[in-house]
Amino acid sequence: STDFTIPDGVERVGSCAFYKNSTLTKIDLPETLKEIGDMAFFKCENISLVTLPDGLEKIGSDAFSYCHGMEPVIFIPESVKEIDSFAFYSCANLKEFYMGAQNGNGITFGDSWLPKNIKKAVVNVAPEEEYGKTREDANERAKELLAEGDEN
Repeated sequence: STDFTIPDGVERVGSCAFYKNSTLTKIDLPETLKEIGDMAFFKCENISLVTLPDGLEKIGSDAFSYCHGMEPVIFIPESVKEIDSFAFYSCANLKEFYMGAQNGNGITFGDSWLPKNIKKAVVNVAPEEEYGKTREDANERAKELLAEGDEN
């Protein structure tokens, strides 16, 4: 199946749970989820829609590395306290991170957690985090960026 729903009550997606699942395009995560393990969605190249639930506390190392098909904006809930190294490495479509937290205080960031996207095939530039945002802000911005892409 291209869509998968993790059942309500699950608190942790284990390490390598969906490792290299190239057919997965959408994952529904339950509100009970607290942790996404290391490499949980590593190289799920076609995954596009990921909504991180409120209550999520930790995103493991390489959790979404090489997920090239992700939406251009992702919302990181205020509850997230740890984003490990390379969590979003080489997620070429990710352009902006909308953070529910007011600032980065209280969040532990691993090395190079932000993707380095190639812009104009010359320089690797990591997108900026935008703090104090809401899930609705992120959804609206994603729609704008997708519309801009359709126009080009």
